[in-house]
Amino acid sequence: MLVNLIKNEFSKEKRNLVILFILAIPLGVAALLCIDFFIRYESWLLPQAMEKGLTSWQVLIKEQRILYFNDFMPMFAALILVTLFESEYKNNSWTFLLTQPIKRSNILISKYIVASFYSTIMLLLNMISLIIVGIIFKFKEPIPWKFLIVMFVIQLISSLVIMIIHLFINLKNKNLLISLCISAVLSVVSSNIYYNDSFIKNINPYGFSLFSITQGKNEITLVLIISISILLIGSLLVKAYFNNKKIY
Repeated sequence: MLVNLIKNEFSKEKRNLVILFILAIPLGVAALLCIDFFIRYESWLLPQAMEKGLTSWQVLIKEQRILYFNDFMPMFAALILVTLFESEYKNNSWTFLLTQPIKRSNILISKYIVASFYSTIMLLLNMISLIIVGIIFKFKEPIPWKFLIVMFVIQLISSLVIMIIHLFINLKNKNLLISLCISAVLSVVSSNIYYNDSFIKNINPYGFSLFSITQGKNEITLVLIISISILLIGSLLVKAYFNNKKIY
């Protein structure tokens, strides 16, 4: 039954054209980076990199930061999840769905699996796009696979944590714009907190994706501990809330 629910969620996402969104974000960022490097790489970015002892890949990551990809990743994760709840609230499908011989937990699991899949695709495309930009501009340094893989893993974990939080928010509020607004506001606030070097940045899940850039060992360890705790405890709390909720 879980497999059928997952297939149904994928079918709904095709109608919502979410695939266009997850393609447009990383490819759009890559296109802007290509334009940026075409204009400034040899004349400005490369000389500056050599002066500061940076590799071309480090410059590329820093330039991507200017486009706020990591800053707004919580909003991207929340938006993907919102599309999975849209039809239930829009067409009042909860009434029909909850009368079927289906475990309530499987409904949430199917949505979470599909949202995680699309988030994974978006982040993989982002990593591949960065590599392609480096190849296009013939970076002399080898591809930093370890850095890119760690970056991908941190981004994915941060997205999974945000989706657990927004599972609850989407169940709590029929107006899904609330979920998007919360993610957007907290993304901006978290970005400011992160660059103000406050301790709060180390425990704020809406800013975890930003650690994919710096990759400090102690910071990553703390992010992993908090993320695993939220995933385990949060999933149990969301499941309990969903099982006890009677009106949708």
